[in-house]
Amino acid sequence: MKIIITKDMETKILEEFGLTKGESQVYLALLELGESSVGEIAKKTNLQRSAIYFSLNRLIESGLVSYIIKNNIKYFKASSPKRFKEILEEKKKKVDEILPQLESLEKIHKKETKATIFEGYNGLRAVLNHRIDILKPGDTIFVFGARTVSLYEKYRLLFHNNELKRVKKRIKFKIICNTEVKDFILKYYRFKLRENRFLDIKTPSGIAIYGDYVSIFLFNKEPIVFQIKDKKVADSYKEYFKIMWKIAKK
Repeated sequence: MKIIITKDMETKILEEFGLTKGESQVYLALLELGESSVGEIAKKTNLQRSAIYFSLNRLIESGLVSYIIKNNIKYFKASSPKRFKEILEEKKKKVDEILPQLESLEKIHKKETKATIFEGYNGLRAVLNHRIDILKPGDTIFVFGARTVSLYEKYRLLFHNNELKRVKKRIKFKIICNTEVKDFILKYYRFKLRENRFLDIKTPSGIAIYGDYVSIFLFNKEPIVFQIKDKKVADSYKEYFKIMWKIAKK
């Protein structure tokens, strides 16, 4: 199904990129109008001229807008949207240059974090991506306590994309699910390097073990993940998982 992106969505996306609301409105207006004067931009956006000039100066500095002068009047034009990709690449290059220095500063005062709490959709996504980032090809993620179809449906796209990343990095995945979700799991989650087993158990949370980490997932209105980094704790959970794995059925 094709997703229709509204004007408000376009503005919010540009704001997430780093533009202010005014800058986003001016840039989008110029994309639609083409080469335009400040007066034409004002009619399109209903913004005050002072706000438009401020936004234009910022957009010109970042290379997102250019201008020419005709009969002593400035006409502004939006750069190709591909410029956003160029800006990201420029930022990445700068980060890569300073990263070694930042990492050396981190090592000086680094303290091991034992427990962290992640909240909401973005917190859930961060935890799922973290395990892909830190594990090596051939490592295994162990999960048990996955319970309901509605949970999988709600975060289906997120789980699906994460599985694709996992397979690409050749990370193994073993999961023990409630028997209630068996048909759904076998239909939609037949990914490579993944083994599904089932038990008639109901738990208030899901638990994932990977490397030295244990993640405890609670799903109410919004997901909450309690993450513990401790090798002994992770090893004990892995031993418990092995016992449950032997009991579980394919």
